[in-house]
Amino acid sequence: MKKLLLCMILTGLALTAAAGGKKVRYQGELAGGIALEPKTTSPDKWYEITTRQGVRLFDYLFVGAGFSYIARIGTPIDREIPVFGTVRGYLPLGKSCVSLYASCDAGYACEFREGYYRPSIGVDIALSRRMGITLDVGYRHFSVAGTPYDLTDSYLVFTAGFRF
Repeated sequence: MKKLLLCMILTGLALTAAAGGKKVRYQGELAGGIALEPKTTSPDKWYEITTRQGVRLFDYLFVGAGFSYIARIGTPIDREIPVFGTVRGYLPLGKSCVSLYASCDAGYACEFREGYYRPSIGVDIALSRRMGITLDVGYRHFSVAGTPYDLTDSYLVFTAGFRF
């Protein structure tokens, strides 16, 4: 998993270098959300705060890295801190301020040493060229392999964020 994260970061750096100075700019995002486990009727919900930092290439591609703080407020309190690389492709809708996007985060969840990935789809509503509001629906998956108890946890995640 560490090799995958390193490969994603190096790919992002290579894309940035290849783009030269042509419409490359910094982009960050701060988002919060709630996750529900679709397999159970458990009353516990997972809450998350996520930040992503990187570069926006040609208005259509974002490449970066980020981390999340994920916690379940229940009995007992659980938490997870995934660190990941992220890629997001944008599809502007005509001349409007709305863009659709598909995104994927992949990395390593530190608390239990798990693999982590989160594909999602969403909408980005631009407030200006540099700022906007994001809304998305994703699928978060953790996996612990190579242990006496192989674990996989999957959640449906709804988030809202602020892009800057």
